[in-house]
Amino acid sequence: MRLQGRIVSWNDSRGFGFIEWNGGADERVFAHISAFEQRRRHPAAGDLVTYEVQNDASGRKQAMRIAYVGAVPVRSEQPAARLERSTRRAPVARKSLGLSRLATPLVLVAVAATAYHRYESRLQDTDLSVPSTDRSISGQAAAQSPAQMQFECDGRAHCSEMRSCEEATYFVRHCPDTKMDGDGDHIPCEDQLCGH
Repeated sequence: MRLQGRIVSWNDSRGFGFIEWNGGADERVFAHISAFEQRRRHPAAGDLVTYEVQNDASGRKQAMRIAYVGAVPVRSEQPAARLERSTRRAPVARKSLGLSRLATPLVLVAVAATAYHRYESRLQDTDLSVPSTDRSISGQAAAQSPAQMQFECDGRAHCSEMRSCEEATYFVRHCPDTKMDGDGDHIPCEDQLCGH
């Protein structure tokens, strides 16, 4: 049997409230948001509704199949109604899925950039060849691999003590206190060994 009543209190954040029957008795029944047949708007205190009463598992009375007055009550929920409700929730799921699809490539790019930076740093730490900015000697140094250039810092510091431009370049780049690059252009012994 359908009854008519008024929502006397409603907690929108928790999704429940109480309905009082219009039949004269101060009997209130529990109402949950899931019991509303049409959820086009949020319930509020003062709304006039029709409902049926059932006992829950604990034996307490609760309102079921609640409809706003003036709305056509739905006797049983059809599969189409369930489908409509599930599709209304789908956009939220799609939005969160879209964010995760965007985040995944960004994370991959960040990881790849970090790995490339570490790889490049290791190459610079182990590279014994002449940097490409040293244009005048880069061709000569490129002709010999680091394995062929086996030089050691042995205290020599002047151009007159060097046998080749490659050796002078190695000493300037790797040995302390050398006196072979007076103008600071990274080209040692320009007048003796590494001249134009």
